[in-house]
Amino acid sequence: MKSSVEEINPVQCRLTLDFSPEETAKEYSKVWQNIRKEAFIQGFRKGKAPVEVLKRLYRKHAAHEVLENLVRTHLFEAIDQLQLSPISQPMIDTVEEPKENEPFKISAILDLPPRIELKSYKGFTIKVPPKADVSQRVERELELLRERQATFLSVPEGTAVSDDHQVTLACEAKEEDGTPFPAYTFEEHTARIDKNHLPKEWCEGLIGMKGGEEKLIPTEFREGDKKRTISCQLKVKDIQEVKLPELDDEFAKDVGSDNLADLKMKLTQFHEKRIEDEDRTAIETAYFEVLRAQNPCDVPPAIVDQVIDNMVEEQFGKGKNRAKSKQSQDIREAFREHAKTITKNAYLIDEIIKTERIEVSDEELKDLARKNLIEKDPSLIGKEGSHQDNLLKIKLKNLDTNDRRNAIFNKAINLMLASLNVERDPA
Repeated sequence: MKSSVEEINPVQCRLTLDFSPEETAKEYSKVWQNIRKEAFIQGFRKGKAPVEVLKRLYRKHAAHEVLENLVRTHLFEAIDQLQLSPISQPMIDTVEEPKENEPFKISAILDLPPRIELKSYKGFTIKVPPKADVSQRVERELELLRERQATFLSVPEGTAVSDDHQVTLACEAKEEDGTPFPAYTFEEHTARIDKNHLPKEWCEGLIGMKGGEEKLIPTEFREGDKKRTISCQLKVKDIQEVKLPELDDEFAKDVGSDNLADLKMKLTQFHEKRIEDEDRTAIETAYFEVLRAQNPCDVPPAIVDQVIDNMVEEQFGKGKNRAKSKQSQDIREAFREHAKTITKNAYLIDEIIKTERIEVSDEELKDLARKNLIEKDPSLIGKEGSHQDNLLKIKLKNLDTNDRRNAIFNKAINLMLASLNVERDPA
């Protein structure tokens, strides 16, 4: 047997095995012997059927067995001899079946680890948006809470629609050629006069209308990069005044807080944490963009496919939906570019870990794990000896290799981010 390797790209190669007619014949001989021992053929005792009869009845089966035996016996032996390091099962792309007493080739595609030479990976200058304003977030959240607690009062007959009203509408929508447009056609829909709830043309056109009145309002409809005008015949069926609750201690109690100060404190803490997380994500994203640009690399398709499998599982959960989605090429292709980015980031960080010789001690691992566990489940915080404290100790005792790897990975990212010069875009 002769073997040869051809590079397809930096992370894939084709391994070809060439078998002589004698080697193919030898393997066929073994297969025919095994088939003769097991086959039940009418007119012959078990193990006594002539080979010519076996060849007529079991040719396809024998060819399949020969191919499997050649792959099993010689493929991985050749991989070891050539010192290749595939990161997934070889993909056999041989389409012909072996023929007895004829030369035969087996071809397999191997996915290989990327060859990464780090050029630059820390101390970058990056630009990110300014941090969000906590007080604005809290104010917006309070307004949303008030809207959820709003009451709606009927208005006197003859009242005109204003921007602080809620309206019930009917709409008949048509394309420019008169074709019905179902997306904007309905018998009854209730919403605030607010551009977050209704098209802006409707918000502007409804002002001043009274109950029972109708108006034709041309409305822009966007679909991707394309836009067209839809003719919307709107009728005002009902108008209600929106009454928001006062922002006071009673309101705070209604939404689960002790008083208004307590509610604001909780919202402030929540949004401070969220803003820090958003800022961290923005800095990480900017860092990895520069890192990939400075250190371009290819990634193995097999690993990208594994990442896509994980993404599909997160998106669609388990069961039939997940299995069906994993098979959908449209869904897989939609995830592919993002999966490639994730894979490149992981390989680059792995290389940084090796270059910087980053490790974590047992104490560091436990501290990081404790922090992560408590962040996910604050109820684990308890007094010494309490149920929560004992549960935390059990979880920390069961840390494994994956936990250590994740801790090293996160430590590496933290070290790289600490080296950055972060500039903020103007507000």
